Amino acid sequence: MTANLLEEGNRCVIRLDGRLDTSSAGEAGRIFADAAAQHSEVVLDLAGISYVSSAGIRVLRDLYAAIYQKKGHLQMINAGSSVLDVLEMTGLLELLDSETA
Repeated sequence: MTANLLEEGNRCVIRLDGRLDTSSAGEAGRIFADAAAQHSEVVLDLAGISYVSSAGIRVLRDLYAAIYQKKGHLQMINAGSSVLDVLEMTGLLELLDSETA
């Protein structure tokens, strides 16, 4: 997985590419924690994510909780149908402000 960050004041856009799984969840979690600590608005661009495992769901949930706790805003954009299916099955999709391409 690779991550590209674009920071604009109190807003951060994180574009992820690859797989959000056990091998990448630790790195993603650190990136997400840093973004949540520094920004009240975080946008996740998941156009390049092809797979999300339970470890990926965990770090997405943790990001949501961190942003929610500070009364910020988390938006997910451009998720593919397989990623949306996983997020829907876990109930996480209901919590996220999501937009598809």
